[in-house]
Amino acid sequence: MFRAGDFWRRRGVINFALLPASFLFGAAAALRRKLYAAGVFSAARIGAPVVVVGNITAGGGGKTPLVLALAEELRRRGWTPGIAARGYGGKFSGVLRVQTNTPWEQCGDEPLLLRRRLGMGGKGEVCVCKNRARAAAALAENGCDVVICDDGLQHYGLARDMEICAVNAEFGLGNGLLLPAGPLRESPRRLDKCAPAVCGKGAFWHPRAFAVEIKTDGFFSVSDWNSPVSAAEFAGKKAAALAGIAAPGRFFDSLRREGVFPAREYPLSDHKKMPKKQLSALPEDVVLTTEKDAVKYSGADRRLYFLRMSAVLPQTLTDAVCEKIGEAKKNL
Repeated sequence: MFRAGDFWRRRGVINFALLPASFLFGAAAALRRKLYAAGVFSAARIGAPVVVVGNITAGGGGKTPLVLALAEELRRRGWTPGIAARGYGGKFSGVLRVQTNTPWEQCGDEPLLLRRRLGMGGKGEVCVCKNRARAAAALAENGCDVVICDDGLQHYGLARDMEICAVNAEFGLGNGLLLPAGPLRESPRRLDKCAPAVCGKGAFWHPRAFAVEIKTDGFFSVSDWNSPVSAAEFAGKKAAALAGIAAPGRFFDSLRREGVFPAREYPLSDHKKMPKKQLSALPEDVVLTTEKDAVKYSGADRRLYFLRMSAVLPQTLTDAVCEKIGEAKKNL
């Protein structure tokens, strides 16, 4: 299987052969930024402060737990945050307010995960739209006094008051090359214009970075999202692992760190689901997956458990976000 993560770590012959395409990609991205900066394209302002959380690498930076942690921290500080997302892969039109029971095929897997997790601690608004600015505006109209835009760093059509860029500490910026030769959506210099949030443990660092801890909250059954079980529950059982995320290998590594060593691993493409017939045919006693995948399999197989990951934000990052929100409020 082609593993983009491994390919984008190195600088081999094929990577260098793709440099002309990377040059064109970078030139197009830079031109688009300049057109917005010059006012040729306009960025929509909504009736609430906007904090964009995204990345400059192609997935796997720790963005989803970062978005969740930020929403929860803002709520603890008295704000009413909402999350705007594109709803990648979802089959909907216009603006869709995601509910805890919205089918994942309709809204996309990540928005449903966000809504379910936010719903556990109280009301949590998540809106999806192909145009993120429309989703953000709908949240503001629904009473959210701050909007977190999920994965919108390159969506310049939405004006923002603060940008946070999630970077996986272990993977960093990969080989440092732009797509498709490397994993970068934008130049590494983009980190100088936002707040870099380095997630997890690893060698990557940035002089302006905030260190974000990524921790595990235990395993949960796909049929019970409220009662965690420990890895000890799987002792003596044969396990399989599957992951349809940007970097499946990181999930498999997380399982091993939890003391679980699957007999077989099934890396799937990002957002993809293993067919029900294939899942049912797996011979293992336990099947382990990610929380993002779990929303696609709810009730499908009682052997299925997911590992929940959460981010722990440094107070300095939350303080910086609240300061930006306060300044933006004065200008509305």
